[in-house]
Amino acid sequence: MSEQQKQSTESAAKTTKNTNNSRYMQSIFQECDQLKREYDNCFNAFFQKFISPEYRHSSGLTNPCEQIHSVYRDCVEKNLKLHKPFDIDIDEVRKQVLTDLQNEKANNGN
Repeated sequence: MSEQQKQSTESAAKTTKNTNNSRYMQSIFQECDQLKREYDNCFNAFFQKFISPEYRHSSGLTNPCEQIHSVYRDCVEKNLKLHKPFDIDIDEVRKQVLTDLQNEKANNGN
């Protein structure tokens, strides 16, 4: 295992306290950690509202965390391609998943 892989594994395994005093798992990539923290905080606040009866039944339900999630996901994907910490080729995984989904759809259609 390379030094980069060891650091990524150690970083992913660490947990810390975030501002809400809940357990927090760092991002697999240190450079994406602040984005993950922002997304987690946004999602946790949104989810608390979402599960309340008043919010859930209101019209026009939107996800206020969609943009930060997209930015965080892009950061992780960029670093997966760049560092390949676990010998993961994200493009190959996507191809396989899409192929499996297409095959499943074709089999269910018959």
